[in-house]
Amino acid sequence: MKSNNILVSVLMITYNHEKYITQAIDSVLKQKTNFEFEIVIGEDCSTDRTREIILEYKSRHSDKIKLLLQETNKGAIQNFIDTFRLCNGEYIAFLEGDDYWIDPYKLQKQVDFLEANPDYGLVHTNVIVVDNENKVIYFSDETKPDGDVFYYLLTKRAFIVTCSVCARGDLVREIANRAITEKLTFVFDYWLWLHIAMRSKVHYLKEATSAYRSHPGGISKKGNTYFRTVIPAAVLDVIKTKLELNNNLKFKEKWILLEKFNRTLLMRGIDKKTRLKFIKISLKYPFYFFTFFSAIIKKIIFRLTKYHI
Repeated sequence: MKSNNILVSVLMITYNHEKYITQAIDSVLKQKTNFEFEIVIGEDCSTDRTREIILEYKSRHSDKIKLLLQETNKGAIQNFIDTFRLCNGEYIAFLEGDDYWIDPYKLQKQVDFLEANPDYGLVHTNVIVVDNENKVIYFSDETKPDGDVFYYLLTKRAFIVTCSVCARGDLVREIANRAITEKLTFVFDYWLWLHIAMRSKVHYLKEATSAYRSHPGGISKKGNTYFRTVIPAAVLDVIKTKLELNNNLKFKEKWILLEKFNRTLLMRGIDKKTRLKFIKISLKYPFYFFTFFSAIIKKIIFRLTKYHI
């Protein structure tokens, strides 16, 4: 049940972020808004002082902070789902325990935009990339796609950075509740952004409001398992949902979707059970069997050039 006076829930999952969690929480508490917000922290049974630190913050800001203290380590996906269930806001902002915000008006700017533009379901911003010591190691001033970004996000690149996102709570709940009901195991940021993008427009604020931390403990530094198994399953689910939700897709749209679908099915990291589950989708579109040939050609090009397409 939503709390009437909470407009934004800041969803923060954390595990072994002792060195960073203080900066993350402080950056949220420093937000200047004309509305009420809550910080919902899911602590995944850390082995360092992370839990001790957030308990200290809870004692000082009991009206602002809500804690989920896992009894055993659940992993990022389950911890995200469990933490999400405690969020009461009309809007949900995302910030992991090793990232932080650099603009005290971040939430206000994003909520103002979403309030004024009901056809947009998500707004994200530019970010800076920092190292362990908060030194800026990367910054881009490129303009990212805006509006109807689903196909670009699916086929080109993942350009939405989690720590910069604020989204409509009803959309997040609709999508996440399905994941809970069906016990999906690939619920993570990219999967969520794709599902939101197929249902609404996405807006990009070019100003940097957030800092993404690149360090050895991050997901992107933990080897290939995440990219070889979780992401492909998520992409297959997204395309399956898109095909089911949209009965009037144009030929070109179906071709793009099924080509991407078949390219993903060809990835070695997909287990046999997942492959059999999703290959049935292709059988519903026999004419698009030809997309397999295009998928194979692009896969060969990828192998030869090691260029990500």
